[in-house]
Amino acid sequence: MEDSLETVVARQEAPALDVIDAWRDGPARPLLPYLRDINAFLPRDLPVYVSEDAHAAVRGVEETFARAWVCAECGDPEDASVHLWTVHRGPNVRVVLLIENEGGRWACHLHPFEFSR
Repeated sequence: MEDSLETVVARQEAPALDVIDAWRDGPARPLLPYLRDINAFLPRDLPVYVSEDAHAAVRGVEETFARAWVCAECGDPEDASVHLWTVHRGPNVRVVLLIENEGGRWACHLHPFEFSR
C-alpha cells in the first residue's frame, strides 16, 4: 500500500481476492455519515452516490456485494454507477471495496470508509 492508502503496489503477482480479503480485518477507516439530502457519502471532495434503498439494504445484511447506485439520467450501469462490497464490523458497516464507474472510467478503492449501521 502506498503512502496515500489509495493504491496497492505489488512487487510480485498476488491473487486479487487475497489482497481484498486482507482489508476486511484491517485498521478502521474514516467513519462517514450518510447524507440523505444528496443520497451520498463524501469520503473526498466528490460524492459517492448510494441510493437510500441500497444504504438500507447493506445495513441489514452481514456481507454483500451490490450495485448501490446507477445514474438516473443515463439509466445504464455501464455509463455511471457505484458498486459496494460491505461487511459488518461491530456497530459499523465497513466498505471493503468500492467500485465507481464515472462515464466508463472504472476506479476501485480498497476500504475507503465505514458508516454506522
